[in-house]
Amino acid sequence: KEEQAVTTYKFMRKLFNESRKPISVEANHLARHLFLNFVDDGALASFIAEKYYSPELGARSLLKAVNTQICHKLTNAFLAQEGGISDVMNQRAWDCYDVRVEDLRAEFKEIAVKPNGVRGVQKRWIDDEEL
Repeated sequence: KEEQAVTTYKFMRKLFNESRKPISVEANHLARHLFLNFVDDGALASFIAEKYYSPELGARSLLKAVNTQICHKLTNAFLAQEGGISDVMNQRAWDCYDVRVEDLRAEFKEIAVKPNGVRGVQKRWIDDEEL
């Protein structure tokens, strides 16, 4: 399962990089110009790998899980904010969102994506490869 967790983490990092790119309403790139804080990223990647990995689909099952369990929840949370989405948002500081595994009830866990109420510093988009 360690290999699946590493693959999941790579998909998470790709989402992290995409989320930092500028918003483009015209191109329908909306849930962007934000900062994702993967709280305990190792546990998060392991949870997704354990729960959603399918040997028949291989890595595709993990990509689908990252998309449905993180990306879709992030998009819903981002679009729910007041004031609507516009390209002007690229001029302000990043909105920050926490992504974590939450215990809802005994032996029932779920991935939660929530705004953390903090605005990040205003920076240009930097890809991991540039660091």
